[in-house]
Amino acid sequence: MLDKIKAYMHEKWKFTSMKLHDGQLSAIYKFTEQYDDKSMIAVSSGNNFGKTHLMCSIIINMCYPPEFRTFTCPLFDDYDRKKANGDEIGIWVIGTMENFKPSGAIYLEMKKLDPTCDIRFRDRLLIINGQTITLKTHDQSVDQFAGPRLFAIFSDEPMKEPIFHECNLRLTDPSNANKFMLFFTPVSNRATYMADYMEEPDWLWIKGSIYDNPHSTPKQIAKIERIVAINPDEKEARFFGNFRKFSGRVFKTFNPTEHVIPSLPPDLYNYYVSIDPHDVKSCFAILWAVNLHGQKIAIDCFPQKPWNQIKSDQLDVRQQVDAINEMAYKHGVQDFKVYGDPIYYNMKRSHLDGKYTLAENFARAGMPIITAPVATLWEDGIQAINEHLHYCEDYLPMLFVCEEAKNVIDALIRFSWKTNEPSARTAISANIEAEWECPISAIRFLLTADPAIPRDVYNYIPELKKPYDNKKTEPFSRL
Repeated sequence: MLDKIKAYMHEKWKFTSMKLHDGQLSAIYKFTEQYDDKSMIAVSSGNNFGKTHLMCSIIINMCYPPEFRTFTCPLFDDYDRKKANGDEIGIWVIGTMENFKPSGAIYLEMKKLDPTCDIRFRDRLLIINGQTITLKTHDQSVDQFAGPRLFAIFSDEPMKEPIFHECNLRLTDPSNANKFMLFFTPVSNRATYMADYMEEPDWLWIKGSIYDNPHSTPKQIAKIERIVAINPDEKEARFFGNFRKFSGRVFKTFNPTEHVIPSLPPDLYNYYVSIDPHDVKSCFAILWAVNLHGQKIAIDCFPQKPWNQIKSDQLDVRQQVDAINEMAYKHGVQDFKVYGDPIYYNMKRSHLDGKYTLAENFARAGMPIITAPVATLWEDGIQAINEHLHYCEDYLPMLFVCEEAKNVIDALIRFSWKTNEPSARTAISANIEAEWECPISAIRFLLTADPAIPRDVYNYIPELKKPYDNKKTEPFSRL
């Protein structure tokens, strides 16, 4: 069957970029072979398999007239039948808003697959050969996915579980003609719940490896190897499309010999504080210095008492602000910005004045809090910390901790995955030991905020390559 598909496609190629490699062809073959029995098709692949290319190829060919299609698929037959009957054909494509922009992956794939095809992006609509496709994004609320019955849903990377269930309600054709197709690398936390469906009879799982793509270059494979070196838990997902396993320390690359320094070295810095609240304890705060090269150094932290020994020492907001200011003044820092959790800090807390949120109380105490981008996503925070800790011959760490910040050091060492096998249905925050969660949150808030380097130096050296004032310009290294 695969040979027949390949032979057919050999006659039908219009553009080089429309070609599929053998791994993608095998996915089409498996989909075709089990089309009548499966309504959920999950293409779980490693990086660089070409899953977005495959998804866009299926969508474009479905909307083509039959004589111009570059491969066959029963989905196209059902589409033609409904169109001939005058049925309304509802199709959704779900991705990130960035992927739908002119520089995004889906937009670029659609355009390069066939430059002559009538493909237009308009707001949240994609129009291919007259067929209107609705574009949905992962950050939309679940109620935005309510609506009529659909013919097909395509998702580039998995969505949140409530959205997944809502999308399932849109596919209720008794003839099993409509399909839900998901294309993803199971690295994102949003993919973990899907492991529970691997044995479901109406699911078709198609695995793809980076090695299935003959166009994968040694440079691309080496790049993935570097990513896996940063976070070993992701190896199976990034290379082979298997669900990742969590075990042991979360930050396996943290090494006190490499990342802990006696004190802040002389240099030009911008200063920041990142804070994370706690229901019973006071907030956890870290004082940071960011140098010319973007390296982040945790200078000190509040409180100083071992975090895992503090059961309840709730201070009011004014006392917490005073303690943070005292910590900064001790190190000669008087000007700093503060980053925190945008969701938690805007919640009303029962132990505070009911008129104000926690964020408002900090602002009234003289410490306004800046929203840390994607702060609420543990996935992004853990990845950012691992990337900053990574060390190899040609890459110095971007995260250091001074010896005085003992709680930060202990958190990076002791923060672990739960000893039991993590549930596929729980979020990352439920798969980690909660004891050191607050210090780690304070770290991820600062790193995901991507704080600015010293501004006057940046203006003087736009490309960060020229020396300034005869000072040392090499990134700081503990070694």
